[in-house]
Amino acid sequence: MTRWLWFSAACALLLASAIVASLWVGAAPIESDAVFRALWERAGFDAAGSPPWVDTVLFRIRLPRAVCAALVGGALAVTGCALQGLFRNPLADPGVLGVSSGAALAAVTCIYLGLAARFAWALPVA
Repeated sequence: MTRWLWFSAACALLLASAIVASLWVGAAPIESDAVFRALWERAGFDAAGSPPWVDTVLFRIRLPRAVCAALVGGALAVTGCALQGLFRNPLADPGVLGVSSGAALAAVTCIYLGLAARFAWALPVA
């Protein structure tokens, strides 16, 4: 039990550090101290004010992208486990039931109907 707890804590720490590291990767270069100042300020602590554009880029673009990536990765892992458990086959993949083809059809339909242009989260959800 203790080994499993340490492993889970290490994985959670690794995920949190990957999300924080992804906050300063993007088209607009932001220094790491500006990222930590903005996070510290958003947490409610007093900090030297960061520029408003840094706050906008971090909390409107990069943080939702990182959280969405973590959630999608977790959903894919759970789906893979469920698929392998359903077929009782450790080698089962999404092509067995046509899941990959269905996902491609949903993405193409979302793009064709213009939902991806109207709603920012329509394509990742499809």
